[in-house]
Amino acid sequence: PFHVVRLAGNALDECRRRVQLATQGHRGRRTDPLYRSRRTLHTGADLLTDKQKARLAALFAVDAHAEVEATWTMYQRAVAAYREPNRTKGATLMAALITTLSAGVPTALTELITLGRTLTRRAADVLAYFDRPGTSNGPTEAICECLTGWSGTSWSDGSGRADRRVTLEAIGPLRRCSSVELSTLRGAAGTVRPTSVT
Repeated sequence: PFHVVRLAGNALDECRRRVQLATQGHRGRRTDPLYRSRRTLHTGADLLTDKQKARLAALFAVDAHAEVEATWTMYQRAVAAYREPNRTKGATLMAALITTLSAGVPTALTELITLGRTLTRRAADVLAYFDRPGTSNGPTEAICECLTGWSGTSWSDGSGRADRRVTLEAIGPLRRCSSVELSTLRGAAGTVRPTSVT
């Protein structure tokens, strides 16, 4: 779910920046309404405070911001699909969003067209989340985040160059970062030894 919401959020940010540049002629500044609302736009609709709702209402009241409002609506639909406690209903919401974005999007909304192409191409993967509860790449992400030098697919020696001797397959089924002990790259060709897998 993170990756899909991130894609929708990126589309929202790109649209906001494009409209900002088209209407103001410059990048966002502290006093610009679109720039001031950038974080509020990423807040889930069900979590908005009254002040944030008023800020968005004022933002969307301007006709020039209609494209941002349309993109924000699609972003909120993606968030709502993943927040839906009933997975069947969540899958239906996500499938409806993919269908909406795959056809009939106005050409001015280039960010939504790109998002729609991506989601349509990866629809099976996106919808598979709802069929397999508990599926997550969180453990892999946790290992990648906590290991110094780990770049996600290989080991880096600090110079920015990846050492191909240590790969994701070498990490294996480790459960906690604190229990991982990596041998030196020179010593044992970058093997991984769990010290106490819990």
